[in-house]
Amino acid sequence: MKFAALEMHPLWPRIKGFLHVEPYGKDTSRKKVRHRIEFQEMPRELADKAVEQKVPCINCGRSISVVRARHGEGSLYYSPACPQTESLSCSRGRAASDEYESVVLRFCQCRWCRPMWGPTVKETR
Repeated sequence: MKFAALEMHPLWPRIKGFLHVEPYGKDTSRKKVRHRIEFQEMPRELADKAVEQKVPCINCGRSISVVRARHGEGSLYYSPACPQTESLSCSRGRAASDEYESVVLRFCQCRWCRPMWGPTVKETR
C-alpha cells in the first residue's frame, strides 16, 4: 500500500516512528469513526525540519507542507492536501480522503479499525 504524500516526505524514515493515529469521535452522517493523524512529540530540530519540507498536494500538485503545526497547541499533524484556507476542494476531495483512509487503515490500532482477531501493525510491517 502506498501513501503518496506521506512517503514522499524527505524525512519520512526519521519521522515515521512518531506517527500516531487515534480515533476522536464519530461522524454521525456517515456512521464512521473519525481519526486524527498526529505526530507525537519529537525533537524540536526534527519537528522544525519536518514542517519546512514541501511535497506535492495529493490532489492538485501544489508544493505544500504535509506535516503542519496545530494552531495554539503546537502539536504536529499530517495533512496530504492544500490547507482549507487555500483550497477547500483539495482538502475535502476524494484524493485526500483516500490518503487519510489508507494511513488510518495501516497505522490505527483502535477497536473500530482492528478487530480483536485481526493483525496488529507489527504483524503487517
